Amino acid sequence: MGKMVMLLRASSKKEKRFLYISYLLDVFLISIVLMIVKLLEETSFDLSASDAGQSAMMATGIILVAVMIIVFFLWLIAMEFKGLYDSRAVFNRNVKLMGCPGRKLMMLYILEMLYMQIPCVAGGCVLGAAVYHFYAVGNSEVIVWMKPGILVAAIVIHMCILFLTVAIVGRQCVRQSAVTEQRGGYVRKEKRPVSIIVQLIIVAAAVFVIQGVCRKMETLFSATDALVYTQALKLAYMAVVALGFAPVMRLVFAIADAIGKRAGAFHFVISLKLTKSYWGRFLVMTFLIIFSGAFFSGLYALFGTTRTSADNLSRESIHYQSYYIFNQTEARGADERDDEAFYTLRYRAQMEDGGHIWVTGINDQYLKEYETFQLAELTADGETPELTADERLMDAVDRDDFDGIILPHDFLGLNGEKITLTINHQDVTFTIYACVLSHAIDRMDAYVSRAYLEKQLGADGLYNTVFYMEEPEAVDMDHVSVSQTNEQIWEENYDHVVQGTETMELIFWMILICSIFAVCTCLVMSGFDNERNLAYLQGLGTGKKVLRKIYIFQVIWNVACTVLPVSFLTYIFAKGIGYLLLNPGYYQGKFSVNSADLTALFVVYLAVSIAMQLFMIKKATNNEKYIRVLRS
Repeated sequence: MGKMVMLLRASSKKEKRFLYISYLLDVFLISIVLMIVKLLEETSFDLSASDAGQSAMMATGIILVAVMIIVFFLWLIAMEFKGLYDSRAVFNRNVKLMGCPGRKLMMLYILEMLYMQIPCVAGGCVLGAAVYHFYAVGNSEVIVWMKPGILVAAIVIHMCILFLTVAIVGRQCVRQSAVTEQRGGYVRKEKRPVSIIVQLIIVAAAVFVIQGVCRKMETLFSATDALVYTQALKLAYMAVVALGFAPVMRLVFAIADAIGKRAGAFHFVISLKLTKSYWGRFLVMTFLIIFSGAFFSGLYALFGTTRTSADNLSRESIHYQSYYIFNQTEARGADERDDEAFYTLRYRAQMEDGGHIWVTGINDQYLKEYETFQLAELTADGETPELTADERLMDAVDRDDFDGIILPHDFLGLNGEKITLTINHQDVTFTIYACVLSHAIDRMDAYVSRAYLEKQLGADGLYNTVFYMEEPEAVDMDHVSVSQTNEQIWEENYDHVVQGTETMELIFWMILICSIFAVCTCLVMSGFDNERNLAYLQGLGTGKKVLRKIYIFQVIWNVACTVLPVSFLTYIFAKGIGYLLLNPGYYQGKFSVNSADLTALFVVYLAVSIAMQLFMIKKATNNEKYIRVLRS
């Protein structure tokens, strides 16, 4: 067996080159994802409870997306492995006829696969460590080198799932009888119309169930929770698309074939027939484009919308020009002019869980003029009401007995509960009154009655913070501990959102690159099968120009079939993940998917596919090659 394994290792080098690249990229991808998740976990210890929760949510999102990518990679590896097995049909049949059992033949392929891992694992680890290092240095991360434990974990995960994949595919391959193969007994059966109708009924029932559950959720939960839950449930449409795509495409193929024949589009009809003859490969290629394209464009739309929405909310909320926090508490004196500045107390308080939150004393004037607060709890119409519409709050916020506290959206659903904060070394208890959308996502801010805060701290008539409606000409900066203009706040908030999403950008660019590689691999594998068809057509006198036209139609059709599913899933994916990461109110009722970005994505897929197809056709239509194929 050892000698046979060595012979297999030396054979089919061209066919195995894509397997080598796939194995290497699989190790690279797993190591990068594990390291980014580890980075998020370690840095979350130094964050506030809100930021730590957001970090954990991002880590979960990265893991989910990465699992989907890895599943597609394994699918691609399974396809490549089956292609390698099929390319050795004569060898496999002869070995079986000599009495070698199927399990022994499968063991030969598994051993060959294990030998291939030596350069692939080493190359994947080196590539992963190098890419992560440049990424970490460029983003000023606290960990700049990939940890050895991460590389070991990546290798173990890669080997386990790879062994499982190859074993399952190999078992299906070797189960076929060599005698039956020689007699041509394995013929792919065409799907009957009844089975297609049954699949479509199942898809329609799934859509009906999802919509029914969503409507039920709207009556059972609050407007905000219902919106989050329904959008999360609609992520199930990815499974619906996967289930319904094949039967729908069979109908579309039949309609397109009829239209093509009636219109006399000979080249288009031939390309349809060729595509349908390799139905399984068509589905794999289109699924790769649909799901990887939806993940990429969905994440791209999600981050773009998040950045824009957070920046718009920050700019629309803040009306003061700047604020200054002094390092000592001063008495309020004749300099206070309420029409131009707001004097108050502001402290960095400690919560019971050890996290920190900024507490600012306000009154009705601050609510009306200095900052706009929007409730985190949406109305039934999906709107975010302003706090100034709450007349009860506007009357109570000036009283020294009003213990209400306005908190960020992280505390949504806790209205009426007590919360104790340590402020300036004193414990002060508040009652949660409302939760609002924070204009600064990078920190926790709370607002209480200025009069109540002064009373609890024994600081009546004192202040340590001033909010200016117009930038003052001069401020004694020797006593200032913190100062910010509104422009600095807006820029800081936007930079924080960008930094929070940049961590995942590496992942979704990897999705695009890997999916393009996968599509090219599918075309190359199809190209080997197309050689015989091209040779027959050339033998019948078909010119190379006509052949190029037929196969370019085939590529255009493959990509065109994915446009609607990708566009639909992009919106579903972006909105579902977006509402899970942030309160829906931050998006202000709008979740945009840029049509220009989607168009550019399809142009990239189409351009790469056409270039690869033309390259494969040029090789296959070489005069010597097609004659050799016909003679064989």
